Amino acid sequence: MTTFRMLKGAAVALAAALVVGAVGPAHAAPAPAEKIAAQAKKAYDDAQFERAADLYLAAWRADPKRVALVYAAARASHQGGKLDRAEELYLQALKSGELAPELRGKAQEHLLTIATRRAETRAEEAESLQRAGKYADAAEVWRSAAAVLPSRVIYLCRAGRAAKLAGDLRGALRDYTACRDSAPVGSGDRAEAERV
Repeated sequence: MTTFRMLKGAAVALAAALVVGAVGPAHAAPAPAEKIAAQAKKAYDDAQFERAADLYLAAWRADPKRVALVYAAARASHQGGKLDRAEELYLQALKSGELAPELRGKAQEHLLTIATRRAETRAEEAESLQRAGKYADAAEVWRSAAAVLPSRVIYLCRAGRAAKLAGDLRGALRDYTACRDSAPVGSGDRAEAERV
């Protein structure tokens, strides 16, 4: 009897070990960050971008080493039209130094897209002001567009033209000079600045 009980006990222990092994890491419940990230992805797929961004950030707080979650939150904010928040999150992800090179490149591209959209919005506003004869205001808005997207040196030329029309010759000269000095040799922008 004693041998039977020992064998029975060993069999129960072996069965328990097999069951525990069966629900080991491969079948264990997902970590909190994984659960939250899965909810975030579902919200993103359902075009609930603000909720997705909040959930991705919550997942990141649960697992701060996963900086890709900050990038995902930025992307969700961007898709939802929250450009200020998206920009802040892209920059946060880039500053970490832990972001994968592929995501780093994408974050930089998205930041450029945001800057371009902001500059274009300001350029549209400046053109509207100029058409309305508000040249001094137009010059200021052109300058702000150039500050947002320095690669568009034509905005400085347009600021110079608006300043000239407003009678601000000193401002016009400053803007045209900045345009000429920033534009590549042989470019149309530089030629326009040099004609003045």
